[in-house]
Amino acid sequence: SFTKPIEQGNIIEKEDSNSLDLAESLADCSAILRQLKKTAEADEYLARAKAIYTSPANLTDLGQTAMLQSHALQSYATAKTAPPYPLEAKQVRAQGSVEVLVETNEAGTVTSAKAISGRNELRKAAEEAAKQWRFANPVINGKTIRVRGILTFNFAIQ
Repeated sequence: SFTKPIEQGNIIEKEDSNSLDLAESLADCSAILRQLKKTAEADEYLARAKAIYTSPANLTDLGQTAMLQSHALQSYATAKTAPPYPLEAKQVRAQGSVEVLVETNEAGTVTSAKAISGRNELRKAAEEAAKQWRFANPVINGKTIRVRGILTFNFAIQ
């Protein structure tokens, strides 16, 4: 397995559950606004939720965890699983992107996957696919660390 160095500025201290609850509420509001076709407002709420989710203060410290941008997180992926298109989503012609916040352990196994945006009919499939991903986590000072980041899954009716 290969490793890539990352900057230590991404290492975090501890989790603030109140702000994570707020982020989850903002993400839920974003999903509702998107269903009401209020895209600009939905994007605003989602941006605020992402800012909280990705804040260094909101990453768990049971060792060391690094927050990686989506493109950087994907560069560490050693195994990717595409989500199946849920039948119920096809029936209502639900499509679009689903963003999933993932956390890994030191071995690169996804330990947490939570959809933070996207149509409700697509979220579970995206979360289940994200749980199957594997990563070659970064090494800092000779120690493999946990990673947190957002994966995006795109669903389109063919």
